[in-house]
Amino acid sequence: DEIETIESLGGTGGEVYPECRLSERGKEYVGTRNETETGKPCLRWDTQPYGMPWDFFDNRFPYEEHFFGRNSSLHENHCRNPGLYRRRPWCFVADPNVQWEYCDVPFCTDAEAPECKLTEAGNEYVGKQNVTLSGKQCQHWLQVVPMRHSLWNFLPLFSDDLDGPHNFCRNIGVSTGPWCFSVSGLILQYCDVPFCPNSEGEQCRVRVSGECVEPRECKTTPNGEEYIGTQNVTVSGHPCLAWIKNYERVFLFPFYRSYIPFNHSYIPFYDDLYPSHNFCRNPNSRSGGTWCFIEDGNNTVTDFCDVPMC
Repeated sequence: DEIETIESLGGTGGEVYPECRLSERGKEYVGTRNETETGKPCLRWDTQPYGMPWDFFDNRFPYEEHFFGRNSSLHENHCRNPGLYRRRPWCFVADPNVQWEYCDVPFCTDAEAPECKLTEAGNEYVGKQNVTLSGKQCQHWLQVVPMRHSLWNFLPLFSDDLDGPHNFCRNIGVSTGPWCFSVSGLILQYCDVPFCPNSEGEQCRVRVSGECVEPRECKTTPNGEEYIGTQNVTVSGHPCLAWIKNYERVFLFPFYRSYIPFNHSYIPFYDDLYPSHNFCRNPNSRSGGTWCFIEDGNNTVTDFCDVPMC
């Protein structure tokens, strides 16, 4: 049977994620079903009608961070499974004595998991990419967990089952994209999982919260913190390196120090990062203006960009 597909989460992504669940728990489900298995209409997630759900991370992890796109309003009143321990997609209902119910989201019978992501973080991704950006093979997750005990608490965040050979890129936290531990040295590294094409089947160069945008190629302030254009060559003529390959350098508390993809403090970008994104930016408000990483011989250094004023 032909599988009905949704256009997107929040209006982007193309018709690639199916209107069914790809895993038992269905954490990756981003379809439009909005009533429970008993026929009750779902409430909007952003109303948070009964406080923090019992299977969320409470104060350690804000309510909004449990949702793909880190914005519960994007999910309207559609069935989801954003918490830790519920068995399949569910939603809030208006009856305060019941509060929530499961939804009848069917299993996909003839659909493969899309090899792309809808959001910058890509928490919805359950594809089979298992090689990092640097070309390293991913380690089997069940071999990593005994050596990284802090990951035990986050195993419920995986949508699919972690059987023995499972070494696919996933994002079980608030990282900037799917990742894995590489076989060599057990270093956390990002994977090259692209954005899904838009509804016209096209890729766009700049996205904000998953939405394709046409940015201005100029800055409105001297420092250019707001600039999200596509200039990617520095004043010295060097091509910019991809941000995501150097993202640990921008973190105030890099992942490789703790291996825990939670509670990190990082410098925000105004647009979404993806594997080949190498445009001039000023995420840490440098007084010299927009900049990027470049290669200088065997070293990786920074250089400023000449973005004109509007």
